[in-house]
Amino acid sequence: MGLILDSSLLIAEERENFDLAAWLRSRRPEPVAASAITFSELWFGIEVEANVAKARRRRRWLEKTFRRLEIVPLDAAIARLHARTWARLAEAGRLIGPHDLIVAATALHRHWAVATFNAREFQQVHGLIVIQP
Repeated sequence: MGLILDSSLLIAEERENFDLAAWLRSRRPEPVAASAITFSELWFGIEVEANVAKARRRRRWLEKTFRRLEIVPLDAAIARLHARTWARLAEAGRLIGPHDLIVAATALHRHWAVATFNAREFQQVHGLIVIQP
């Protein structure tokens, strides 16, 4: 089974609060990817960064990190699964953040787990395997 990385892990790595590479090495070899929305979330952080030097450093980190990761696009199949999951959560009164919902749908579509520090949010999604380092 593969892993879809949530932005919480990547943000922790960027801030040097988490060694993502070491954690991934400690697990059995498995494919690792991130949703396009995760890339967008991290890029947004760069776009709004007021400190030019910090924005430049973050951009270099992001480009280096995502050269090693597959970015999974939001295609029609994932969009349908996203809508179905969204509807089920809405019916149950357990909505989660819209970006997290796209990450969850991406993982469900691939039959992969989501790796996150925000397990509580993702555990609302029925059938989703959630891994918290």
